[in-house]
Amino acid sequence: MNADLRHQVLELKFAKRYGEAVDLVRRAAEDGDVAARVMLARMWEAAGLSRAEADEHVEFAHRHLEPVDIIGHLELYGAYADGLGGIDYDLKARRSFEHLLVAAERDAGHTYSLAVARAYRTGGLAVPVDIAKAAWWYRKAAAQGSPDAPRELESLDR
Repeated sequence: MNADLRHQVLELKFAKRYGEAVDLVRRAAEDGDVAARVMLARMWEAAGLSRAEADEHVEFAHRHLEPVDIIGHLELYGAYADGLGGIDYDLKARRSFEHLLVAAERDAGHTYSLAVARAYRTGGLAVPVDIAKAAWWYRKAAAQGSPDAPRELESLDR
């Protein structure tokens, strides 16, 4: 999925024009766009899908996503965080973080690098606390233009 289409879909959803958003995403999914299948799954109710069908779309995408598809990784990060996927809770948490990490490693932007830094700083179900990794990701987020990263990095030293 290209970034323009994703942006258009997000704007439609924000405007509560769900039918139009679903139509755009459904067409892209039918054309073979793996990330679009995940977006469709995340709109499962508006798209008229069952929860099981949404979970199937997510798991298909997880198995078939191209490693360089940043948008696909971001969508899977969100889908697993939303609880989709038809797998146990711990695995959803692990996959959510893995997809966030891949997107951040592929320069998805400072928002995602900052999210990785925060995950390593605080730890969680799928992420052990790792202050060295947190610092590295804070520096990356700062270099990418994050206004919050420098302050949060400085607070690591306290």
